[in-house]
Amino acid sequence: MQRLDDLPKVQAATQIDLLKVDVEGAEVKTLKGAKEALTKTKRIEIEYGTSSNREKLLEILRPYGFELLLDHPYSTGRGDLFLIHRH
Repeated sequence: MQRLDDLPKVQAATQIDLLKVDVEGAEVKTLKGAKEALTKTKRIEIEYGTSSNREKLLEILRPYGFELLLDHPYSTGRGDLFLIHRH
């Protein structure tokens, strides 16, 4: 499995305007392999599949300076998070 940080486009980027993550339950694992990408990202949209994943995602993203703008639940325990990086 390839990490997001290993992708050549991520390595070459100086800034990522929007990172959209829809990985069907692998959200936490994906973000753990995206440390470099997260330092370059201004905004994130991430789909979560469980309420426990939602909390884990926020725990991962907050230390990088991300603030929650919108939590859009669309069914029990599932939804989309929209976050912005505050510089």
